[in-house]
Amino acid sequence: MFPDSWSQNAINIVASKYFYGELRNGNGSPAVEKREYDLRQLVGRVVKFITESGLRQGYFESRKVARAFGEDLTKLLYDQKVWFNSPVWFNAGLYEAYGLNGGDPIFGWDEEKQAVVEVDPYERPQVSACFIISVNDTIDDIWQLMAESARLFKYGSGVGADWSRLRSTKDKLSGGGSPSGPVSFMRVQDVTGGTIKSGGKCLPGYTRVFTDLGVLPVSELVDREFYVLSFDPPSGRIRAKRGHAWKSGHKAVYRLTTDKGTFDLSFDHPVRLATGEAVRTVDLKPGMRLFATSTSKHANGYIRVGLRDGKRGKELLHRLVAEAAHENLDDLHVHHRNGNVADNRADNLELLKHSDHARLHMTKLLAAGEHVFQRQRFAREGENNPMHRTSSFWQDPERVSAYKQKQRDRLSTERARQMQRQSTRTRLMNTAWRLINAGYEIPTFDHYIRAYCEEICRLSSEAVQQRQASFQALFGSYAGFLKELDRHNHTVVSIEYIGDMDVYSVEVECPTPDDKTPDSGHTYLIWPNENDSPIGTGIFVFNTRRAAIMQTLHCDHPDIRQFITAKKEEEKKAWALIEQGYDGSFNGPAYGSVAFQNVNQSVRVTDAFMHAATSKTTEGRYWPLLSPKTGKRLDEDDANDLLRLVAEGTWICGDPGLQFHDRLNQYNKVPNVGEHRSTNPCVTGDTLVATEEGLRRIDSMVGETPRVVGLDGRIHRTTRVIETGTKPVYRLRTQSGYTVKLTADHR
Repeated sequence: MFPDSWSQNAINIVASKYFYGELRNGNGSPAVEKREYDLRQLVGRVVKFITESGLRQGYFESRKVARAFGEDLTKLLYDQKVWFNSPVWFNAGLYEAYGLNGGDPIFGWDEEKQAVVEVDPYERPQVSACFIISVNDTIDDIWQLMAESARLFKYGSGVGADWSRLRSTKDKLSGGGSPSGPVSFMRVQDVTGGTIKSGGKCLPGYTRVFTDLGVLPVSELVDREFYVLSFDPPSGRIRAKRGHAWKSGHKAVYRLTTDKGTFDLSFDHPVRLATGEAVRTVDLKPGMRLFATSTSKHANGYIRVGLRDGKRGKELLHRLVAEAAHENLDDLHVHHRNGNVADNRADNLELLKHSDHARLHMTKLLAAGEHVFQRQRFAREGENNPMHRTSSFWQDPERVSAYKQKQRDRLSTERARQMQRQSTRTRLMNTAWRLINAGYEIPTFDHYIRAYCEEICRLSSEAVQQRQASFQALFGSYAGFLKELDRHNHTVVSIEYIGDMDVYSVEVECPTPDDKTPDSGHTYLIWPNENDSPIGTGIFVFNTRRAAIMQTLHCDHPDIRQFITAKKEEEKKAWALIEQGYDGSFNGPAYGSVAFQNVNQSVRVTDAFMHAATSKTTEGRYWPLLSPKTGKRLDEDDANDLLRLVAEGTWICGDPGLQFHDRLNQYNKVPNVGEHRSTNPCVTGDTLVATEEGLRRIDSMVGETPRVVGLDGRIHRTTRVIETGTKPVYRLRTQSGYTVKLTADHR
């Protein structure tokens, strides 16, 4: 049950993503291995966890105060005034509300032992999404950081670390010699992130992926440029997206058998259900419906792809690929350079005006001595078109008015009814897939109604009659509805272990979050083992994503100059390789062979450093560099020159940034725990951003992927605009009188 004020989208997200328990076990209490089904269960356990934790830790004066706090928090959550991040809803309160415990241990702080120990994940749940790891100046601590980073990367999280406590290359070791310094270990962390990526989801080498190069085994895609077919939630249809593949390890592989073929995947590979949810291969159950699409052969030999756009839409494969490679196909025709319409490689596709494309083919026909008859009018070309903007039609106000009214009438009637019918069709099918994936069988209309009442909500007799009438009107009958369900998706028949083997991963470039939710566009189409033809049907699986790493170093560390220039020097190496002909794409061999491509780096600067950097005297600009081990002065450097190097590096490759250490710690809410050593930079919601559509407030673009104006004055695509929280804000004013509001740590 949900409040009436909640949108259907919000209900779908909570029900599919946050309710705890197995769908196949039915609704009830997780205490008896059932699945949550009511918002009151979800909010109740989270509020109970927070209030009970607050009582144990002394945040509330009494249980009465804690109860009042819990009631207020419950109201705020029901009214959607506040909302927690996903790990809270995933993990909090399962012990307090349902008595669950056990499972693989995680790590937590033991106050009595003053040490990190293994803890029960239900009694001490993990409720944070991002991680900053501390690292001390011991070899054990350094390798512990590497191990923790690897674990976080594996399960899809990012990690940050401040390396300022490590001895510099200018310090001395007790046994003689010099330390390696923090930058050398940063390289190891970068390689770890690049090797493991995040998520670790894999395919055996022979599993076929549908690409612009053809339906190829994933092992043949390594070190090649290719495009995959991917469902794109923001546009509500299938699109082509750039992909990258690599060999990623050795894993247990399972065979997924559906009613339309077999697919081999690693045990933990997430498969997209018809409802959009992600389920690991090993957790799939017979009867579950998988999200799929099919391809067919066009009369002219082109490959046609079902778009899954809710309108039975289809598009030619070469146009999908060209759209991904060139972004804009307005008024353009896609031409196959080599004349082979089955060769849909991006580099074989050329964009031409319709008239140029016709002229090209006409020239070939004439050269062959054939007669040419015009069979198509190119409506966008030339004034001979009676609807062209320069024709006499548009000079007659009455004809123009009548035409526009006709268009309005058509859109307000036929189009509206068509959209309403399609929306109802999609809703009915999504509901049926939800019931099937929950373990219900719906071979008849009566079975469907019983399952609906148990899984979703009870229906009145009038609603049941309306539902039956909808099936009759939209599908011809309930049997026609079931046939449509089978046509669109694969049904799981069985899952079986087939052995351990080498596996490969695929990463899809997409601006949506890679969080394995229905809103994620990080999916790609795989093809049945039995079919090596591009004509057929396949299923969508989620991809592996690149790890995210943040590295910081304090401005008084003796290796600060080496840190500031490290990424810039690697960038120049990549440039040299590109000049020699190596592929310069992000995952190509040029950047793949240089360091620090998986990290963001920032220098932690103090107020004293900034004063030194802006000093008018040479003496005032010299900045002491201190041993992290002893605090003694080991060297000095020109603060102004260091700041210049930061600016130069940022200009060349975007790193390093600046984090203002003193200012950030003025707002440290937990100073007894220690200093803030790394933070996340933001801007305020009313900040104006220069986009291709003009200046827009950044808070109006949350969730979007706008194209913005970069430092070079050109338009660039962004990954995504997100809301990150509340922080102290400063107004930056330039000598010219311009102002901008930023958080203290923004670069």
